[in-house]
Amino acid sequence: MSQERPPAAAASAAAFDYHLFGTHVCFGDGVSALILKELDALGCFRPAILAQDAMVRSAAFEILSACWSGLDHLRLPAVPRHSSVDFVETMAEKVRTFGADSLIAIGGGSVADSAKALALLLAEGGRLADHVTTFEPPATVRIPRRVRPQLPIIGIPTTASGAETTSSFGVRRQDGHKLMFWNRGVAAATLLIDPRLSAGQPVALLRDSAMNGIAHALEALYSRGRSPVSDCIAVQAIRLFDSALDGDSLAAGDARGAILQAAHLAGLALSMARSCLHHAICHVVASRQRLSHGAVNSVILPHALAFNEAAAAD
Repeated sequence: MSQERPPAAAASAAAFDYHLFGTHVCFGDGVSALILKELDALGCFRPAILAQDAMVRSAAFEILSACWSGLDHLRLPAVPRHSSVDFVETMAEKVRTFGADSLIAIGGGSVADSAKALALLLAEGGRLADHVTTFEPPATVRIPRRVRPQLPIIGIPTTASGAETTSSFGVRRQDGHKLMFWNRGVAAATLLIDPRLSAGQPVALLRDSAMNGIAHALEALYSRGRSPVSDCIAVQAIRLFDSALDGDSLAAGDARGAILQAAHLAGLALSMARSCLHHAICHVVASRQRLSHGAVNSVILPHALAFNEAAAAD
């Protein structure tokens, strides 16, 4: 990181609203209340709503539920860590029977990835493994061509994973092996990034997910898929993370908001440049050992950077 730390004021996160390549992004306190408006803009009125049990039990979720109280909706709680092939395939049948016209993903990376997997599987049919992205050493990535129309996703992140921003996702098999996917159609139609929803997240979880976001930005800087655009976004993300994490507490709303803003930028950089060695290792270790993806990032990142230093120091 740069030795010139941004001023403390940079840690505060101003609200913003923009459209980029078909995705509407809205950031700020209370923007999650725009769910109904965003559904209407998409022409949708029958959503399936994904979340983890802890979120469903929270006061924030109870307040949020008022937004869709007048709509027929399907609630899909109990999203497992790292998602799950069994969960996605079972939920796909429920969503198909219900006749959902959209997906709302409220939570961290596991929830975002589950929504993407559902969107792909519902569109293409078969089993989830039929659509997996494969890697052939030394440097060949094979992505199946899957172009059928998919249900739009509204992403409402509560951690700094940044997963809601990308077109890639991973889903854990029962044996611990993680299947990886990429499909441009799973990119969220709307992102509502509401710092207030992170207020109930444990500080340790938010810090760990912030390390995941930092890793996104750093890997974007040495990826072969980097560009001047992804470089600019990644550097700004790291500056925001550096400023927001410069303290002993994340109790302040401004600090949490800055982390979510930084995570969004890091996710954008990652979606442009793709991930590298560090994330490949983290996905394997975290999934097979049933560990937090963010916590594993904290351990692996310095070693991955040291390994790549000779080739990527500049």
